Amino acid sequence: MSGKTLIVLLNTILILAMKIILNILLIPRLGLYGAAVASSSSIVALNIVMVIEVFRLIRIHPYERTFLKPILTGIIAILVIYSAKNIPNMDLSWAGPILALAFVISYIISLRLFGIAEEDKLLFKRIRTKIRARINEER
Repeated sequence: MSGKTLIVLLNTILILAMKIILNILLIPRLGLYGAAVASSSSIVALNIVMVIEVFRLIRIHPYERTFLKPILTGIIAILVIYSAKNIPNMDLSWAGPILALAFVISYIISLRLFGIAEEDKLLFKRIRTKIRARINEER
Protein backbone atom coordinates (compact mmCIF):
# COMPACT_ATOMS: atom_id res chain seq x y z
CA MET A 1 0.00 0.00 0.00
CA SER A 2 2.56 2.54 -1.22
CA GLY A 3 5.10 2.20 1.55
CA LYS A 4 2.55 2.03 4.36
CA THR A 5 3.68 -1.39 5.58
CA LEU A 6 3.02 -0.58 9.25
CA ILE A 7 -0.62 0.19 8.45
CA VAL A 8 -0.92 -3.06 6.50
CA LEU A 9 0.59 -4.97 9.42
CA LEU A 10 -1.83 -3.34 11.89
CA ASN A 11 -4.76 -4.10 9.58
CA THR A 12 -3.70 -7.72 9.35
CA ILE A 13 -3.36 -8.06 13.13
CA LEU A 14 -6.76 -6.43 13.67
CA ILE A 15 -8.44 -8.71 11.12
CA LEU A 16 -6.69 -11.76 12.59
CA ALA A 17 -8.10 -10.88 16.01
CA MET A 18 -11.54 -10.41 14.45
CA LYS A 19 -11.29 -13.79 12.73
CA ILE A 20 -10.24 -15.58 15.93
CA ILE A 21 -13.09 -14.02 17.91
CA LEU A 22 -15.63 -14.85 15.20
CA ASN A 23 -14.33 -18.42 15.01
CA ILE A 24 -14.66 -18.81 18.79
CA LEU A 25 -18.22 -17.45 18.67
CA LEU A 26 -19.50 -19.08 15.48
CA ILE A 27 -17.87 -22.50 15.14
CA PRO A 28 -19.48 -24.04 18.25
CA ARG A 29 -22.92 -22.89 17.06
CA LEU A 30 -22.67 -23.30 13.29
CA GLY A 31 -19.74 -25.67 12.73
CA LEU A 32 -18.22 -25.46 9.27
CA TYR A 33 -20.64 -22.70 8.26
CA GLY A 34 -19.47 -20.64 11.22
CA ALA A 35 -15.86 -21.00 10.10
CA ALA A 36 -16.85 -19.96 6.58
CA VAL A 37 -18.75 -16.92 7.85
CA ALA A 38 -15.82 -15.93 10.10
CA SER A 39 -13.30 -16.24 7.27
CA SER A 40 -15.36 -14.45 4.64
CA SER A 41 -16.39 -11.69 7.08
CA SER A 42 -12.78 -11.00 8.01
CA ILE A 43 -11.69 -10.91 4.36
CA VAL A 44 -14.51 -8.49 3.49
CA ALA A 45 -13.67 -6.31 6.51
CA LEU A 46 -9.99 -6.20 5.57
CA ASN A 47 -10.80 -5.20 1.99
CA ILE A 48 -13.20 -2.46 3.11
CA VAL A 49 -10.68 -1.08 5.62
CA MET A 50 -7.90 -1.06 3.04
CA VAL A 51 -10.04 0.65 0.38
CA ILE A 52 -10.94 3.38 2.88
CA GLU A 53 -7.32 3.78 3.94
CA VAL A 54 -6.05 3.96 0.35
CA PHE A 55 -8.57 6.69 -0.38
CA ARG A 56 -7.80 8.68 2.78
CA LEU A 57 -4.00 8.33 2.65
CA ILE A 58 -3.23 8.33 -1.06
CA ARG A 59 -6.43 9.86 -2.50
CA ILE A 60 -6.93 7.00 -4.94
CA HIS A 61 -10.35 5.46 -5.45
CA PRO A 62 -9.84 1.98 -6.91
CA TYR A 63 -13.41 1.43 -8.12
CA GLU A 64 -15.58 2.95 -10.81
CA ARG A 65 -19.30 2.90 -11.42
CA THR A 66 -18.80 0.21 -14.03
CA PHE A 67 -18.10 -2.23 -11.19
CA LEU A 68 -21.73 -1.92 -10.12
CA LYS A 69 -22.97 -3.72 -13.24
CA PRO A 70 -21.50 -7.14 -12.37
CA ILE A 71 -22.60 -6.73 -8.76
CA LEU A 72 -26.17 -5.95 -9.79
CA THR A 73 -26.22 -8.79 -12.30
CA GLY A 74 -24.92 -11.15 -9.63
CA ILE A 75 -27.65 -10.03 -7.23
CA ILE A 76 -30.28 -10.60 -9.93
CA ALA A 77 -28.86 -14.05 -10.68
CA ILE A 78 -28.88 -14.95 -6.98
CA LEU A 79 -32.50 -13.84 -6.72
CA VAL A 80 -33.36 -16.04 -9.70
CA ILE A 81 -31.67 -19.01 -8.00
CA TYR A 82 -33.39 -18.28 -4.71
CA SER A 83 -36.75 -18.14 -6.48
CA ALA A 84 -36.07 -21.23 -8.58
CA LYS A 85 -35.04 -23.40 -5.64
CA ASN A 86 -38.52 -23.01 -4.17
CA ILE A 87 -40.22 -24.57 -7.19
CA PRO A 88 -42.50 -27.34 -5.93
CA ASN A 89 -41.91 -30.93 -7.07
CA MET A 90 -38.37 -30.19 -8.30
CA ASP A 91 -36.32 -33.36 -8.70
CA LEU A 92 -33.51 -32.81 -6.19
CA SER A 93 -31.07 -34.98 -8.14
CA TRP A 94 -31.16 -32.39 -10.95
CA ALA A 95 -31.55 -29.30 -8.74
CA GLY A 96 -27.83 -28.43 -8.60
CA PRO A 97 -27.14 -28.44 -12.34
CA ILE A 98 -30.46 -26.75 -13.12
CA LEU A 99 -29.86 -23.98 -10.59
CA ALA A 100 -26.28 -23.52 -11.83
CA LEU A 101 -27.54 -23.22 -15.40
CA ALA A 102 -30.27 -20.79 -14.29
CA PHE A 103 -27.63 -18.70 -12.52
CA VAL A 104 -25.35 -18.52 -15.58
CA ILE A 105 -28.20 -17.74 -17.99
CA SER A 106 -29.73 -15.05 -15.75
CA TYR A 107 -26.28 -13.53 -15.14
CA ILE A 108 -25.51 -13.34 -18.87
CA ILE A 109 -28.95 -11.92 -19.72
CA SER A 110 -28.84 -9.25 -17.02
CA LEU A 111 -25.24 -8.36 -17.89
CA ARG A 112 -26.29 -7.89 -21.52
CA LEU A 113 -29.24 -5.73 -20.40
CA PHE A 114 -27.01 -3.49 -18.27
CA GLY A 115 -24.41 -3.34 -21.02
CA ILE A 116 -20.85 -4.55 -21.17
CA ALA A 117 -17.99 -2.09 -20.69
CA GLU A 118 -15.62 -1.51 -23.60
CA GLU A 119 -12.68 -2.91 -21.60
CA ASP A 120 -14.63 -6.12 -20.98
CA LYS A 121 -15.54 -6.41 -24.67
CA LEU A 122 -11.84 -6.07 -25.53
CA LEU A 123 -10.96 -8.74 -22.98
CA PHE A 124 -13.60 -11.14 -24.36
CA LYS A 125 -12.31 -10.51 -27.88
CA ARG A 126 -8.73 -11.32 -26.83
CA ILE A 127 -9.85 -14.50 -25.06
CA ARG A 128 -11.85 -15.57 -28.12
CA THR A 129 -8.83 -14.89 -30.37
CA LYS A 130 -6.52 -16.98 -28.15
CA ILE A 131 -9.00 -19.85 -28.04
CA ARG A 132 -9.36 -19.83 -31.81
CA ALA A 133 -5.58 -19.72 -32.25
CA ARG A 134 -5.19 -22.68 -29.88
CA ILE A 135 -7.86 -24.65 -31.75
CA ASN A 136 -6.16 -23.90 -35.08
CA GLU A 137 -2.80 -25.05 -33.65
CA GLU A 138 -4.27 -28.41 -32.67
CA ARG A 139 -5.62 -29.06 -36.16
